[in-house]
Amino acid sequence: MNNTYILQIGNSDNKLTQKEWSEYVNKIIIVVKRHSDEIHFSGGSSNWEPWQNYCMIFTLISEDKLSLFIKILTDIKNEFNQDSVALTIGNTQFLE
Repeated sequence: MNNTYILQIGNSDNKLTQKEWSEYVNKIIIVVKRHSDEIHFSGGSSNWEPWQNYCMIFTLISEDKLSLFIKILTDIKNEFNQDSVALTIGNTQFLE
């Protein structure tokens, strides 16, 4: 059984301008698309809200390359001067 990954980023502290936020989200999306087997959800907060966040739920093509994937995400986080990226890893259980 493959793990499910939930990736969350945000800009609630307004460190990033709208243009920078857009670039940050787009870089994250590109990396997830390159490494994911399937994306189950991708979306963010409403554009009129006072905060900005984005979430993706996906599976990885190769879980043995998880450390490389995390390094790439960390590099992007640092490039955009962000304090954190949240990555939740777990098994999805279907209830019947």
